[in-house]
Amino acid sequence: MKNFLLTVLFSLLLSTLLRAQTQGPLNGAAFSVINIAGSNRTWINPSNTAASDNSYASFSNMSNIVGAYTDYLVTCKFGLTIPPTAIISGIVVEVERSDVNGKTSDYSVRIVKNGAVGSTEYSKVGAYPTSDATQTYGGATDKWGETWTPADINSPTFGIAIAAQRSSAGGTTAGRIDNIRISVSYNFLTLPVDLISFSGVKKNNVVQISWVTANEENMSYYEVERSADGASYNTINRVNSQNRAFTTTWTINDEKPLSAKAWYRLKMVEKSGVSKYSKIITISPDAETNNTGLYPNPLPRTGVLQTNNNNNQPLTVSFFSAYGHHLADVSTTSSVVALDERIKANTGMLYYKISNKQGEVIATGKLLLID
Repeated sequence: MKNFLLTVLFSLLLSTLLRAQTQGPLNGAAFSVINIAGSNRTWINPSNTAASDNSYASFSNMSNIVGAYTDYLVTCKFGLTIPPTAIISGIVVEVERSDVNGKTSDYSVRIVKNGAVGSTEYSKVGAYPTSDATQTYGGATDKWGETWTPADINSPTFGIAIAAQRSSAGGTTAGRIDNIRISVSYNFLTLPVDLISFSGVKKNNVVQISWVTANEENMSYYEVERSADGASYNTINRVNSQNRAFTTTWTINDEKPLSAKAWYRLKMVEKSGVSKYSKIITISPDAETNNTGLYPNPLPRTGVLQTNNNNNQPLTVSFFSAYGHHLADVSTTSSVVALDERIKANTGMLYYKISNKQGEVIATGKLLLID
């Protein structure tokens, strides 16, 4: 009984810590065909699945052999912009399809991850309807047998592969697909504290670690942890929470930094014992700072946003709303990140990621935009 009550309490706690969001349904923008060995037909006009407009991808009449099948019709590039801190929980695929002769059914329906067709089969039993209707695959808590990161979902090579087959003998197959859409559900795991930023700067052989919090509630303490290899961490400082309802800036100094590259992270512990870690930052011994972030944070809408860019390298800062919608990309070769009206039109919490000229994401975080 005690274990049951603990399980119920934990489930209730977890439900309060998870913030569910969904993006989609969205249409694809990249279309192709992947050959399946032994296929009987291939798809014609696969790009016609881009919209529900009665323009179809089709494959003409298959051989009069029940089970004869087509190649894969692949639709990708759905324009998803899942925030980098999100946890993917499920994928829904909607396919608008028909066969006026009722001679077509699914042969194979599989997710496409990083351009490769997945191994989990999602085909449905039964013939396509004789008039256009939408078939749903997956669900808000169904990950199609895969593990996902936001980068996997946002990739232009994420999508769905569909092959059809003859479902009954005689007559002509007239299978066709009008539209394919995808929705992705995800969560944010949150504590009773909102970590706005976590950054580090090396000055005069001292590493200064700073973080900004908002809306602390029932928090116990913070621990700054350091690692020499990025795997094993030790606590170098601990500070008690002040449980403030407003924005608070915290700073500690690592007076004896490592002589080699060091990794830092922040452990945030609630009074109940639940804990969460920040992103990991690195500090190199030969640079004043190699952690790229945005400051000041919070930022007044009339303020000047900056980043640590001592070498004036080309950077791209991508901004997302609290609901995961992509707002804008800002390019810079200096320390100033010039915000345009698409970003300034928002107030409250925004998410961002910073990429270098190779397209590598070198920093992610949150930016609090205030009036």
